[in-house]
Amino acid sequence: MSRAVMLSIRPRWCELIASGRKTIELRKDYPRIKLPFKCYIYCTRRKPRGEVPVIPAPGSFGEKFWTIMGERVIGEFLCDAIKTVDVPFPAYYEQTDFDALNAACLSYMEAHAYLGHRNGYGWHISNLKIYDRPKYLTEFVGLTKTRFGYAERVLLHPPQSYYYVEELL
Repeated sequence: MSRAVMLSIRPRWCELIASGRKTIELRKDYPRIKLPFKCYIYCTRRKPRGEVPVIPAPGSFGEKFWTIMGERVIGEFLCDAIKTVDVPFPAYYEQTDFDALNAACLSYMEAHAYLGHRNGYGWHISNLKIYDRPKYLTEFVGLTKTRFGYAERVLLHPPQSYYYVEELL
């Protein structure tokens, strides 16, 4: 059994990942598995209240993409590095790692609002594959940590942040 991770990502960020512009996924946490590991991208369907819709860039996937891809696993990537990203208080703005924020397609204020005053973790996206036919959650086997190791479980709902899953072959 080979472990992988399933990430839940909003449509706005999925489109940036699928287009290749977003090469770092910024998270508050990271999985405790050996690098490199495979990540599956679960695209949520609904936009949260107050999120401003993104105007599709020329050549982007647009609304048709999300009608087809929403609430499904749309692709996978290999996470080959995890970098600690510090987003300090505004008084220390110049110490921010702007290269990481640019790769994550985030402004300083967006990153600061998300992380607060904690460090974040930038999951590097490499070997990206977007599926021609998105997969349903039922096609994956989830893993639950037990005192004896990991046990398989049925995925009934999408991950809040990420799940450990069994890697598809």
